Amino acid sequence: MSELNGISQDVRTLVRLTEQQHKQPKQEVNNWLEAVQNMNVEVNQILQNGNQVIEQRCLGSCCPKNCRATYKIGKRVKKTLRAVVEQVKRGHNFDNVANDLPRPAVYERPMEKTVGLGSMFEHTWRCINNEKIGIIALWGTGGVGKTTLLKKINNEFVKRCHSIDKVVWVVVSKDGTAENVQKDIGRNLGLSHDTWDGMNGDEKFEVIHQFLKDKRFVLLLDDIWKRIDVFSLGVPHPSSENKSKILFTTRSEEICGHMEAQRIIRVKCLSPSQALELFQEKVGHDTLNSHPQISQLVESVAKECDGLPLALITIGRAMTCKRTAKEWEYALRMLRECPSKISGMDEHVFSKLKFSYDSLCNENIKSCFLYCCIFPEDYNIPIQKLVWLWIGEGFLNDSRNIDEALNEGNEIVASLQHICLLESGENEYSVKMHDVIRDMALWIANKEKDYIFVIKEMAINDRQMAEWEKAKRISLRNVESFDSNCLRTYSNLSTLLVSFYSPHFRSPTITFPRGFFQCMPVIKVLEFEECLLEHVPVEIGNLVSLQHLGFSFTRIKMLPIELKNLTNLRSLYLERSFFPMSIPQGVISGLSMLQVLRISRTKMNVVHDNNLSGRGKSFLEELECLQHLDYANLTIQSIHDVRTLQNCHKLQRIMRGVEFRLCKGFTSLSFSSLISMTYLKEISFDRCASLEEVAYNRNEQKREGIFPDNIPSLNFSIFDQRLKSLHRVTITVCDRLKNMTWLIWAPNVKRLVIAGCNSMEDLIGESAGGGVGLQNDPPIFSTLEVLKLFQLPKLKSICKHVLPFPCLKEMSVRRCPELKKLPLDSQSAKNSLRMLKADREWWDTLEWDDPTTRDAFFSYVRL
Repeated sequence: MSELNGISQDVRTLVRLTEQQHKQPKQEVNNWLEAVQNMNVEVNQILQNGNQVIEQRCLGSCCPKNCRATYKIGKRVKKTLRAVVEQVKRGHNFDNVANDLPRPAVYERPMEKTVGLGSMFEHTWRCINNEKIGIIALWGTGGVGKTTLLKKINNEFVKRCHSIDKVVWVVVSKDGTAENVQKDIGRNLGLSHDTWDGMNGDEKFEVIHQFLKDKRFVLLLDDIWKRIDVFSLGVPHPSSENKSKILFTTRSEEICGHMEAQRIIRVKCLSPSQALELFQEKVGHDTLNSHPQISQLVESVAKECDGLPLALITIGRAMTCKRTAKEWEYALRMLRECPSKISGMDEHVFSKLKFSYDSLCNENIKSCFLYCCIFPEDYNIPIQKLVWLWIGEGFLNDSRNIDEALNEGNEIVASLQHICLLESGENEYSVKMHDVIRDMALWIANKEKDYIFVIKEMAINDRQMAEWEKAKRISLRNVESFDSNCLRTYSNLSTLLVSFYSPHFRSPTITFPRGFFQCMPVIKVLEFEECLLEHVPVEIGNLVSLQHLGFSFTRIKMLPIELKNLTNLRSLYLERSFFPMSIPQGVISGLSMLQVLRISRTKMNVVHDNNLSGRGKSFLEELECLQHLDYANLTIQSIHDVRTLQNCHKLQRIMRGVEFRLCKGFTSLSFSSLISMTYLKEISFDRCASLEEVAYNRNEQKREGIFPDNIPSLNFSIFDQRLKSLHRVTITVCDRLKNMTWLIWAPNVKRLVIAGCNSMEDLIGESAGGGVGLQNDPPIFSTLEVLKLFQLPKLKSICKHVLPFPCLKEMSVRRCPELKKLPLDSQSAKNSLRMLKADREWWDTLEWDDPTTRDAFFSYVRL
């Protein structure tokens, strides 16, 4: 009997284990266990009766008093022994003691209380109930709450009455493969490991497909990093017929497209009030009320998390036991100066966010990302400025031309936005770093010994300058003075950015201690921006390793002759100087490796040697002689420079932007005189008071169907080589200019701004018949995205004919009282227009061919 009881105990243990695995014991096993239990009762009864018979034996004899009772007990013992032997045999045969329970349609997933997901959840749930939407993407930065939202959706199927047959949850993760996803789907459908491992690929596909094809299912895929073709794994396509759904989370907007999502939902950070609520919940009531100052400090600490739930939760938990104001003040200072010192930030925040960084495909892109944290918190980073800095650092321009490097840089910016490592800035031309993403980037840079310092103090002391000895990149913001007695050698420093931003534009004049720039023997990138620098330190001419040098918003009047020693300089930019800038003869020719020159709103004069007065080269002529120069943006500020430019054909070929500014006596521009300017991307005319006409040579062959005989025109083959690259056109305060008909030769213009031109009557003259030229030509303004017209008192027409404007996003018309009609119909700018800015009085009196056109545009109007 002891053997039987031992087997029974083993079987009961197996039953308990299978019940924990949500399986149901077989009835046969239950019956056996009950039989063993009854048998124990029977044996105990026999033993009790036997003891009674023994006690009733004859005195001094072994013979029982009742032989009949003794005989019956013997028979019971024999029968019971046979039964015990039989049950022992049955017990040994129980290899499988339970059957799988019927699996529920959905398993509830454990999760904590959510904050701020209400509207996002309701929006997603409406998409789930929309029969036309089968695949839904939830994307956003790491730690923003995508998985939490997906769990909430999963659990909602547990709470609500629904007709879903099966909800399948699969965690994909960064290293996930299609095979593992297929295996997890199979496990969710109830297939055992042994069964699954014994199948080939076709059998696995067929099992999943047969199970789901007649069911209404919801497949939830969490944390996708690359395309997973779930349909090749056996999952049927969601459709309005089967009403099934696929929802997935990802950090990459590109993956949404790769996964063929029909609705893409951006999961954003919490609002300030929601962030504070979540943070207070994690900190706890006792801590919040432990000191009167903590309630104020809580708001400041929560603000540093910038609405990212992962950071709010991690820091909130770390602060649960901090019940003094000093502890909170220290934590706030650490968050601002060194967030990695806060408990849990490395392990639970930065390490998880770093997955996005690790997914970047090469080291150059990783360097480009880390470089972004050289800008301060909440800073709107101009995309163009960022890409030029990347080029200056050598991240992009590797033995290729500058245009290719610029294109690559813009693609990298877009790719970093797609995976939420960068965010959209205040406009389409800028980006931002989320505060916590920026902290993570600084953490990575420090771990990789790529130290970056962003200094925002007014005065730099000895301790700070001592820390610079290990710095690779430094950004000085709003620094006014240095401790001149604390200079050291900064042997690792490769980048120094100096800027001073003042909301009232009262930036102080910054001065550097003597010998400051001699302490940077390997510096490659040096920029001064809005710091009102009056003199270029002569010692900069000794920085022979310098490759990128820039000045903007300065008071510099003369560049030092010593700059000619910068023989490795590849990029130089001079923008928006407050005074005309003179440059000694020989400086430009000394920059023998110069590839990029960008000059904007800065007049340049070459100062000649007295012995060569009147016989030296002009600034443009010196540029013409630079062998490696292949990209230039220039400002032209005299009629002499206009004429010189016409003879500088190499310079024309490398020009990407030109600004004609304050050119006295400049009456007309003929593009036929700039025949080599085939890569021009941007042109502007600013305060050219004498300018009357921008046109082609009247004697050239006319473009048939565009102009009558008395209108200037150009052979199409010449046009094809000329303004095809032009993207941006700006005309401001050119009072004699009457039309812009020449724009019909610029088919790829994306941005057009015209302001303060008092004589402008027609944008496109009546002669440009409807904007249709030679057969198969694109319509006028077929690529235009932004059109801004401001203070044009005589403007009567944009174009006499309706234009499709297929790419137009924004139109702005202000103070143009004579413009009575727009070249629009109900199909113009369809699916592209976002905003139409106008004066209310002008809009109310605008004439329309039919009211449906006015109605079509009314919703976009901003008065």
